[in-house]
Amino acid sequence: MSDRALWAAFQKVRTEVEGALEETRKKEAQRIEAEEKRRREEKAKKRAVAPAASGSRLVRGEAPKAPSAGKTREAQGPSAPAPRTGRPSPAPSRGAAPAARGGNDAFRTALASVRKDVGTDEKTAKPNGANGRPGDRRRGKPVQNGKTRVQNPEAKGAITSCEKPAKNKSATQEKPSREERRLSYAERRTPVPPFELMPGLPVTEHGEELVRAVRENRVVIVCGETGSGKTTQLPKIAMMAGRGETGMIAHTQPRRIAASSVAKRIAEELKTNLGDVVGYKVRFTDKTHSGATIKLMTDGILLAETQTDPLLRAYDTVIIDEAHERSINIDFLLGYLKRLLTKRADLKVIVTSATIDAERFAQHFADENGKPAPIFNISGRTYPVEIRWRPLDDVDEADDRTMLEAIENAVSELEMAGRGDILVFLPGEREIRETEEFLRKTRVGKVEILPLFARLSASDQEKVFKPAGLRRIVLATNV
Repeated sequence: MSDRALWAAFQKVRTEVEGALEETRKKEAQRIEAEEKRRREEKAKKRAVAPAASGSRLVRGEAPKAPSAGKTREAQGPSAPAPRTGRPSPAPSRGAAPAARGGNDAFRTALASVRKDVGTDEKTAKPNGANGRPGDRRRGKPVQNGKTRVQNPEAKGAITSCEKPAKNKSATQEKPSREERRLSYAERRTPVPPFELMPGLPVTEHGEELVRAVRENRVVIVCGETGSGKTTQLPKIAMMAGRGETGMIAHTQPRRIAASSVAKRIAEELKTNLGDVVGYKVRFTDKTHSGATIKLMTDGILLAETQTDPLLRAYDTVIIDEAHERSINIDFLLGYLKRLLTKRADLKVIVTSATIDAERFAQHFADENGKPAPIFNISGRTYPVEIRWRPLDDVDEADDRTMLEAIENAVSELEMAGRGDILVFLPGEREIRETEEFLRKTRVGKVEILPLFARLSASDQEKVFKPAGLRRIVLATNV
């Protein structure tokens, strides 16, 4: 029989037993009430036969009157209660017959018998009744008053006391507790394969200098232009400095798409599967294993983790990237980490950005002696940017077609310049939809137009990073 069927049968038996007990209680109450009624009638007859004795009252300080010699107990009737010695029995007042002493004693006696019968029924309940019901079947062996209850004490090898064989006792003592079974981060950490910094990046040229700075300082400020490689290489530099051994390296990004794409890029450079050594966690998605070393996340996720882990014990290094955006989450994290550094001596913080007021941040993270945090400036870009100005001649300020035509002319000019994808920044989702519709009319089958904004699903956002045969025009907000 399955556990579900067994539980249903047990509930059925329990309901029947409770109904039977309730019916027994009702019958017993009716019997007690009938007995009290009979006794009240007998007492009324006695008072009618001896009005003088029943009408006497006991006055404080006076001794009770002795009954007449002619009235013996036999004359009073066989059912009359025996007189109590040493305590007078006052005559009952009118309407006080139900509160007679004999009725209360009978009620107490009947109530005790009911409790005794109920206890006997519970003790004698069989595990499996004649109709196949489970009865009081329990899991394990219940212990009562220091002894184990067995169904058949005469069975061979039955245990009648709470003592267990030596073999079972030793096994219980050797069984580790839940805390002992929990592995530390160093024990469950996934081994990191040998790796090197990516050659040709400006940050790689300062690799040894940054490794030494991370080892010697608790806070490091890194300033580098876009494309210098600091976002993908700094986590590896932290590992080269010995970080990530007692806790994970937290690497924050302002947006979800940045966290997921950077995690996939670093995992690809380390030649590992996503989640094993490098993972990411964003809203509704967690691609991080328990033994991962680098964890990419949005700054909001790290801020939310401070509620369950106020000291951030899961991390030994925190990298705050794109700090120049100065969102409310980033500002709160910078202030929180400033206080956390005074409570955790093993924590390291790295603040990176493309354009940052380095001096103010260095003073913010000054040590107890007032010494500001060291600043490292990384110059140079991997891909130089050429700026071409194309002024927008507004015929009518209320007409958005002028902007759409300007985008059309700029795209046509870049298509004639050579191969390559085109990225167009727009204010919001509405402008992206209008531009997409406008460009599709003249470029059917020639290019792939991809929208990119925060409300898109993760699968649609990932299309931007998957190469295709056609030229791609990405219409994006500042995601």
